[in-house]
Amino acid sequence: MSQSAPVIVFSGGPDIELAGAKEPVPVGLCQIAGLAFFDHQLKNLAQQGVKRVVICLGKGQSVIKEIVKDGKPFYLDVQYYHEGKEALGSGGIVRKLLETHLKDDAVFGIVNGGFFLNAKMQDIFETFQKSDKAGLMTVYKGDLAGCERNTSVKDNLISAFEIAESDQQLDYTECGFLLFRQEAWKQYPLDTPFDIFMPLQLLAAQGELLAYEVEKPAYNICTVEGAHAFEQFVYEY
Repeated sequence: MSQSAPVIVFSGGPDIELAGAKEPVPVGLCQIAGLAFFDHQLKNLAQQGVKRVVICLGKGQSVIKEIVKDGKPFYLDVQYYHEGKEALGSGGIVRKLLETHLKDDAVFGIVNGGFFLNAKMQDIFETFQKSDKAGLMTVYKGDLAGCERNTSVKDNLISAFEIAESDQQLDYTECGFLLFRQEAWKQYPLDTPFDIFMPLQLLAAQGELLAYEVEKPAYNICTVEGAHAFEQFVYEY
């Protein structure tokens, strides 16, 4: 992926409980096939051509920084955003980063820190660059381990994206990797809490959210089912 497309990595939200663990741990520190999940995540990003990463750390997750450091072990340029008392929400954090860490980047990506995307990010980026859309969402047609279908696609665009149970017929599952043009976020006020679902649903309603269908399942390790599926993938890879 071009150096002009840095990637924001959310650290996965609250600590999770997995079978066999003595206590809840941050998603990025969950041991999968002998390595912390962030090892798998960052190595994959580097192998896919990503050069710059901004890791968003929640409360109590500073230990991730101690492991990743400046990113050199992963051949990445890593910066950090520490969630403070302002509690801006995922959308508010992205909006703030566009004024600090990413102010000179016209295009940027976002990775849900609990997801592992098994797809060629360079192809995804090139598809987005060739379009005139404001955003892109990766989707998989069908079920993913530990996830419910939450998305509909029509004419290569996201036509519906639901964050709660819906009566709509939803055939796709969102895969945890997004791309945006910076101008799509400028309408949102700075230092105001909001969730990333807000711009996603608005862009979908406006016909501005491109759908990129991946051929292979993504993995969400925030669930026991998803973690086991990813571990099996790692051992078979």
